[in-house]
Amino acid sequence: MKMKKIITFACFIMNSIIMVAQQPFEGRYYNEEYHIFIDINLYDKNVIVPNQEVFGDLDGYFGSTLCNTVWPITSSAITNKTAKISVINNYGSEDFKATFTIIDSKSLSYEHKGGSTLKFPVNKKWQKIPSKIVFTRKEQ
Repeated sequence: MKMKKIITFACFIMNSIIMVAQQPFEGRYYNEEYHIFIDINLYDKNVIVPNQEVFGDLDGYFGSTLCNTVWPITSSAITNKTAKISVINNYGSEDFKATFTIIDSKSLSYEHKGGSTLKFPVNKKWQKIPSKIVFTRKEQ
């Protein structure tokens, strides 16, 4: 009986360590329906946009698999299971505020809070992203 308690306790400790190592506001998340993704690290704020290093270290960015337009995340603040973010387009002409909320270890909910609409040019038309969508982490 004592050995069973030790094993149970060891499993609990291992799960706790794994949960701490997987920081939910870090990594690449996708939304397959809209062909968009977020690449974020809201902890270290050290994300570089590929081929657009001029932006320097960022909290992250939104991108599309259908075009090269990005929306850099310029600032963020984490409170418990929610992160408030500020975002601009890659020209600096539009901006908005939004939140990410942790759903589980592999999913974040995005909610637009105000400002410009998140959109991407796809097939010569603007693909407007809804104000609420879910992003899912893809393990590499």
